[in-house]
Amino acid sequence: MLLSERWGWSVQVAAEFFVNATSSKRPFKLDSSTAAELVETWLVFPTADITPALFRTAIEIQQRFQLSYWVAAIIAAAQQMGYQRLYGEDLSAGQVYDSVTVINPFDTDPRS
Repeated sequence: MLLSERWGWSVQVAAEFFVNATSSKRPFKLDSSTAAELVETWLVFPTADITPALFRTAIEIQQRFQLSYWVAAIIAAAQQMGYQRLYGEDLSAGQVYDSVTVINPFDTDPRS
């Protein structure tokens, strides 16, 4: 999927990956230099910065859809970058937030 589609991500998602990948609570824990190297390789793809405009949009999405701020910020970043699909396992597959539809990449049901 990463090689066959145009995709981007946000600085927030990069940070979340780094924190989770290096967490001692994870059985697959990476050392911080390896995790940082992975993030660096992915930073060649479009990356949404956390800006005042993105923050304001995230707050609006958070309030309208009753989501956590962090999830709303990811949706706001997808909207800002012009993406219509958001891949994630923690949101309801098929849910539409304005112009962004959630897709669970691990869902084997083709109707989702």
